[in-house]
Amino acid sequence: MIWPLPFLGSGTAPLARGTALLMILDPDRTQRTPVGWLARQYGLSPAEQRLTEAIVNGVPLTAAAEQFGIRLSTARQRLKDIQAKAQCPRQSDLIRLAFSLPEVRND
Repeated sequence: MIWPLPFLGSGTAPLARGTALLMILDPDRTQRTPVGWLARQYGLSPAEQRLTEAIVNGVPLTAAAEQFGIRLSTARQRLKDIQAKAQCPRQSDLIRLAFSLPEVRND
């Protein structure tokens, strides 16, 4: 995933124009994200929470639908509902929102 970073022309560590954040994820290592917080904040149902977690962790929508035993059309509608509740017009906005939250540690 690549996100453009804002131009910060002053300060102690200014970022130049065109600077981006590159995030490389290993699909074989599921990363836990604070989706529970998102679910509480935006009133997601348990099914919506599970789908959100799958999407945020890089699972394609078709694979998530199969994993949860639902039709692809149901998964698409559920994702639209999630995006509407979280006020994220694009799937990438939902992922960005989840990754903007502080990491949850269990140690």
